[in-house]
Amino acid sequence: MLAKAQPGSPSAAKPRHVLASWRNDGLPIAIQDFAPATESDLTLAHDPNYVRGVFSGELPNGFGNHDPGVARSLPWTSGAMLAAAR
Repeated sequence: MLAKAQPGSPSAAKPRHVLASWRNDGLPIAIQDFAPATESDLTLAHDPNYVRGVFSGELPNGFGNHDPGVARSLPWTSGAMLAAAR
């Protein structure tokens, strides 16, 4: 979740800044391990053909590009959200 920020989008750097702010405020922060989301997890919310297409680079991801780095990060960002929800 501590991805390198891309030009024009501060979103990828937000988790790093939030964590640093909480630590600077002295909040008791515990970083928890989590499992990446599986393709099966992702198909609970998205069409299986879309999921496979994004992972293979054949279809644009949610950012409208075919960046393989985004595809590689999806199990981890989605897994983090699932872990937080659980």
